Amino acid sequence: MIKTLVDWFDLRLGVRDFYDRHIAYPLPEGLNIWHVFGGLTIGCILIQFITGFYMLWYYIPLPDLAHQSINDMCNQTSFGALFRNVHRYSATLTIVFIFIHFIHILAKRSYRPPRELNWWTGLTLALIFVMFLITGVVMPWDWRSYWE
Repeated sequence: MIKTLVDWFDLRLGVRDFYDRHIAYPLPEGLNIWHVFGGLTIGCILIQFITGFYMLWYYIPLPDLAHQSINDMCNQTSFGALFRNVHRYSATLTIVFIFIHFIHILAKRSYRPPRELNWWTGLTLALIFVMFLITGVVMPWDWRSYWE
């Protein structure tokens, strides 16, 4: 009885065909959670670009006006504080994800030939992002940028 009902729905909706093509798709053997962190890093960098572009319109790069322009953006513009905090926390997450991805690459020894070009490109991008992080900390000209 149930098999007949399932066959009737399958004939009309194509559930088994959908299951065979999309859900029962075999995954690669080596796929695990550690492969996620490269993509998460790229996602956080995209968030950095979007929120940084928003904050670019309100930032005044002068020592006596930088801190005030950040305060004005946070307190007087729509979603200014949200954009600043998303920018700040995604920068921290990006560094964490880069570090985890770096450890994964070292553990899997994916830096060896023929992937050494990927390794050097990723290492260069990581260093560039750390430099961006350092300059981003200094930009507000507040106590945190002075002591760090």
